[in-house]
Amino acid sequence: MDRFFVLVARHALLLHSLQDPVRESRVIPALNERILQHNAQLTAFIAKLSEEKRQLRHTLVKLEEETWKFRQREHNQIKVVLYHRSVTQQNRGARCGIVPVTLLRNGGSSR
Repeated sequence: MDRFFVLVARHALLLHSLQDPVRESRVIPALNERILQHNAQLTAFIAKLSEEKRQLRHTLVKLEEETWKFRQREHNQIKVVLYHRSVTQQNRGARCGIVPVTLLRNGGSSR
């Protein structure tokens, strides 16, 4: 991008420094052609950047969805593990004659 502005400035200085109308008439079309070429290159570059930006945004959305799903799965797995632990502990307590605190609070008996 900076290279483009340097070239435009250089061409503008060249145009300004020209004194000969005949020489100027030969330089102006060439200068216009170069400017048009640079403009086309910049336009293509911006289009490429815009496409890459679109693809990156799409990828980011997909990654965010995957992260959310992973966290949900992980959370659900933790809940299942904790549930199984509590059931296992209650079963062990029942075999040993230990009454879970929740049963005592609800008025339950140990046997």
